[in-house]
Formats: sequence, C-alpha cells, structure tokens
Amino acid sequence: MSIDLKTLFNLPKQINLILPSKTKDGLDINLDLIIKEFLLKMTKIFGGCNIQNNITGAFKMQDGSIMIENNAIIEAFCEENKDLKDFLELCLYLKSQYQQEAVAFKINGVLYFC
Repeated sequence: MSIDLKTLFNLPKQINLILPSKTKDGLDINLDLIIKEFLLKMTKIFGGCNIQNNITGAFKMQDGSIMIENNAIIEAFCEENKDLKDFLELCLYLKSQYQQEAVAFKINGVLYFC
C-alpha cells in the first residue's frame, strides 16, 4: 500500500504567534493565563493549535534597552487562501490588552511586527 502526498488533505500556511510574559514596561504578565486564552482564541480562528512553552527571548526595545523574558509560541496551520483578518485583529488585541511595544508573528517563516 502506498500513499501519494498529492492526494492528502494539507494545510500549507503556518502561523506562529509569540506570547509575552512582560509588558513593554517590564511588568510581569501571567503567561499561563495568556496561553489558555490564546489557545481558545486561535482554535476558534484556525480549528486547532499547539504551544511551545518556556522559550527565552531577548528583544531590543525602542529606547535601546534589552528585554529578556520567557515566551510561548502558539502555532497553527491553515489553507493557503485563508483570510487572516481575525488573526491580525487578535494580534492587535494582544498588543493593547497586554501593553506590548510590538507583537511578533510569523507566517510561513516570515517575521512580522504590529
């Protein structure tokens, strides 16, 4: 028995969203609560997702200071032609609700900031 990949259902677009553990002012955010909230929100948008947790990241802030924090990366997949309006609105919500200088996300390996 052989399987032809061309005949299998696939989701070619990969979406990764970095979830923060600090505000732009360096105040702690409960990352566990954000993970739970965004697992639900991303699943509603994409039908499913997964999390990579306890990732340490460093970011150069606009004022030149370096912010080091633990992050989580939430990952989802979708059809190539999926409208990402709801996802982009979710990114703007993350930026304002959790007081971020910027929100980083990747689509098929390309990094974007909003």
